[in-house]
Amino acid sequence: KKFALVDENNVPSLIYLERILSDCYQEGIDVTLVFTPFHARLAESLRAVDLWDLFELWRREVILLNEKVAAKSGHRSFPIWDFTGYNSVTTEALPADDVKARMRWHIDASHISKEAGDLVQNLIWDTGGERVSDFGRKVNSVNIDQYIEDTRVAREKYAEMFPDDVADVTKSSRKAAAWRK
Repeated sequence: KKFALVDENNVPSLIYLERILSDCYQEGIDVTLVFTPFHARLAESLRAVDLWDLFELWRREVILLNEKVAAKSGHRSFPIWDFTGYNSVTTEALPADDVKARMRWHIDASHISKEAGDLVQNLIWDTGGERVSDFGRKVNSVNIDQYIEDTRVAREKYAEMFPDDVADVTKSSRKAAAWRK
């Protein structure tokens, strides 16, 4: 639904998440929420079709909802980790024209490899495994704006480093938009 905050019947789309969180807080179920990583080319696709700002808003709304439900339940809010955006994992270079070459961190634009999944778990569960310093941050209503600003700065660096990728995604998005008409 393109990160819609209301559905076609004008019902808030996060109402289901609100119910789940409320039940978890009431029943003492421990939850960790994660915005999962995806390749920067997918982020560029969201930008190319004017969905990135809505994605940022959607993440803020999830964070605020979590904190609201926690306060209402008298609990500390569940942790939320964000692995999206532009960092050394998500901006991994695509393999050159070798169809057998594989990326270390990604299977494709929206699916990460086991190795990247291990990075996520190492950080969330504070295990002793491998870490990448710029990959993943615990987010909340206090730091989300700075995190989003940091992501915007990192995006500009990505666009400078991978201008052909950005142009390719933009071109593909325009073709898709014309095809849908």
